[in-house]
Amino acid sequence: ENKIVQLRKDKGITQEELAEIIGVSRQAVAKWESGQSVPEITTLIQVADCFDVSLDLLVGRVENETEALITTMKDLIKNGVPDDENEGAEALRLIRNFVRLMKEKNIPAEEIVNGIMYMVEDD
Repeated sequence: ENKIVQLRKDKGITQEELAEIIGVSRQAVAKWESGQSVPEITTLIQVADCFDVSLDLLVGRVENETEALITTMKDLIKNGVPDDENEGAEALRLIRNFVRLMKEKNIPAEEIVNGIMYMVEDD
């Protein structure tokens, strides 16, 4: 199933509602979901924002948000926040999602930091 379809259904919204949120036609959403076309990058960013997911997850570069979060956290630890405004915003969104995910799982901050540092050292 197309990632946009999956995210839209998980959020419980229709194609029409998604189209309204991001400012496109319902037909455009239908074409993305059927694979007849793909959104432009600026629209992809809006879609990612709508579903509060990373672009990597949205375009299938990672299988799940946890994988995207871990990869981004490792990169941020090694290289810092990117200078590019869009990449920086994406990194900060992922950090917020990472913190939310860890809170939902009741994982203490010290364990999170230690785990990330361990992964970075393994690379």
